Amino acid sequence: MEKENNYRFEIIPKNWAMRRKPAKEPEPVSVTIPDFKYVKNHSCTMHVTYDNDETKTYLSRVLQNHITQEWKVDGMHVAVKVVPC
Repeated sequence: MEKENNYRFEIIPKNWAMRRKPAKEPEPVSVTIPDFKYVKNHSCTMHVTYDNDETKTYLSRVLQNHITQEWKVDGMHVAVKVVPC
């Protein structure tokens, strides 16, 4: 989880093994989004570090749920919830 300004990023666990055998895949342990903005559909860069010390960069999109007012960032492979501090 990364802290910047007055928010932090909390990784949302994804389970793709609904109908197939689960295989051990690297788990994300930290996420940084240097160009994050509270703007719907804003494209930003997500830097993800996995538990096997691998680092990947994904193009991601900022989303807001208009009912709950929750903000999330989805990089397809990894998604995070924006939590106010």
